[in-house]
Amino acid sequence: MCLLITAPAAFIYAFKPKPTPGGDSSADVLATTRFDLFVARLSLGIDVSTSLLTLTSTSSAQWIAATSLTAFGSGLLPSVKSLALVLSLRTGGNADGPAQSETGRILGALSVLSALG
Repeated sequence: MCLLITAPAAFIYAFKPKPTPGGDSSADVLATTRFDLFVARLSLGIDVSTSLLTLTSTSSAQWIAATSLTAFGSGLLPSVKSLALVLSLRTGGNADGPAQSETGRILGALSVLSALG
């Protein structure tokens, strides 16, 4: 229960930038992009570290602990999808224009890669 609700809520409350009142400015988009990049890097580092810990574990207790810690690296895929969405909208204009079809293609390709493993 802690990993499902409490830990993500505490992480978002502590680190996610607060939006400025008055709309969706470029500063808000930049802050959100930096946050997503931070989460992606942190999750990737946790994934690599826990994979190495799992590989080098010598007892069942160490293996269980290492595989349990892999849950903390689960933010990689959502943050990468969020980064792809923000960057595709920034380069393609607004969400109603041609970037909308590109967004679907990008997210679809990421979903296929995720399903393949």
